[in-house]
Amino acid sequence: MDSKIAAKTVVPAQASGLPAGFFALIDDLKSLVRGAHVRAQLKVNTEMIQMYLDIGRTILERQREETWGAKVIDRISTELRTEFPNQRGFSRSNLKYMQQMARTWPEPIGQQAVGQLPWGHIVVLMSKCDTRFELDFYAQHAGPARAPRAARLLCRRRGRLPP
Repeated sequence: MDSKIAAKTVVPAQASGLPAGFFALIDDLKSLVRGAHVRAQLKVNTEMIQMYLDIGRTILERQREETWGAKVIDRISTELRTEFPNQRGFSRSNLKYMQQMARTWPEPIGQQAVGQLPWGHIVVLMSKCDTRFELDFYAQHAGPARAPRAARLLCRRRGRLPP
């Protein structure tokens, strides 16, 4: 039984008997794999943001065409969470943010800075900025890692948050 466990254990290569440059090759390959992982995550994020924008637009269109009561958003949330139980993001508040995003950016956002930000950063910016100009400015200049901090700084300047 111990031999089966030992057979499955992966041991890093030892330096003896390997060609020159082997470890440099391994480092290059690891960099390729890590780069592919990052690119895949960015593509998934971009698709998710586009999906949220499409959901927001679809809900806004239907609300304009039909007279929906306030409970419809709750029901949409329930139906989507029931159909996709392993997927987060279909809460009532998130659906409201999707609608806000669709109102704020009626044009395609794929090439815009906001389309490259994670959803949580977009939500922070939408809740803290008053105008589309501010949203676009902070999305473009803050970058994905600094967007929430940039929104906090903006709010401090306006006296909305304590220093």
